[in-house]
Amino acid sequence: MELPKLVDGFVVNDTLIIKAQVQVIRDKSDSLFRCLDCQYRRELVRVYRTNVEKICQHLAEERRKKLGDLFEDSARWSSFCAFWLGVDENVRRRLSEEKTDVILKVIVKELFVEKEVTSTLVMDSLYSGLKALEWHSKSNIAGDKVIDAAESPAPIVCVGNGMFTLVDDVLLLIEKVALEALSLKDEKDPQNRTERQEELIREEEEAWQAKSEQKVNGGAADMEKRAKRKQ
Repeated sequence: MELPKLVDGFVVNDTLIIKAQVQVIRDKSDSLFRCLDCQYRRELVRVYRTNVEKICQHLAEERRKKLGDLFEDSARWSSFCAFWLGVDENVRRRLSEEKTDVILKVIVKELFVEKEVTSTLVMDSLYSGLKALEWHSKSNIAGDKVIDAAESPAPIVCVGNGMFTLVDDVLLLIEKVALEALSLKDEKDPQNRTERQEELIREEEEAWQAKSEQKVNGGAADMEKRAKRKQ
């Protein structure tokens, strides 16, 4: 293959760079799904962003259709409403929440396809989405104004204390999801979505770098304190 035909980013000083990436899902919440090299992640975003959007949208549409079928079937919907309203309030509250690791394992099983390049980027996107959802939940609890509220759809779940919790009653949320059609944001300007994704990647990398430096500085300070005590 001629070098001029290769995508920028994989060629350095007229040399083809081939990187092998291994996907690892760790137990630590702060490193879940994250294992991609910075440069490689950016290249994947540029090439496979549309594929990732279609994969995630397909799963969401599939689930939305099932809820829509339930809502449109008057007999089944009436039966479900009667069942739900007859359930004890405490039981309903417990049924409206689930541990994050349980939900994430199900989503990963649905979306991860062995030996598919896009799967790694999907996992990376899930991580970013989870962090955004956690930030949104914390902002609501603190009473802060969510900057992107006008641009982003309101989440139907919040994340906290290792749990996913529905933000409203099940019946209201099913009706909302069934009636709302999913659509990709900024569909007329795909370049805008790519730039936004790359911006998020840079922000995450800077935050990770700052956190790493803080740990290193903290460790050095602790060693210095121990050394002074020994003196």
